[in-house]
Amino acid sequence: MSAPAESRRRICVSVGGIDLQLSVDADESAAVSVAAYVNRVFNDMEGTGNKGDSAKQAILVAMNIAGELFECRERLRQLETRFEDLKVLSSRISVRIDAAV
Repeated sequence: MSAPAESRRRICVSVGGIDLQLSVDADESAAVSVAAYVNRVFNDMEGTGNKGDSAKQAILVAMNIAGELFECRERLRQLETRFEDLKVLSSRISVRIDAAV
C-alpha cells in the first residue's frame, strides 16, 4: 500500500538519459535502485545495436525486464514445490524415527 501523499517526497532519477520526477515514500533508496537497474538494462540494450525510436527501446527494455520477472517467478514456483516436497519427506522421516524409538 502506498504511503499517504503528505509523507511522500519527490526525487529526480535519470533513465536512458531522460530525467524523471518520482513521488516516493520516505525511504527513496528502493526507487533509486530500481531506476539504476532500469537504466543499466537500457544501456545494455543500446549496446546491442537497438538504437533509434525511443518508444521501441522502452518496449524492448520492458520486455527484457518482464522476461527476467517471469524467470524469477518460475524459479520461485519450483523452489516452493521443492520446499513442499521436502516438508513431506521430513514428515515421513520423522514418523519413521518415532516408530523406531
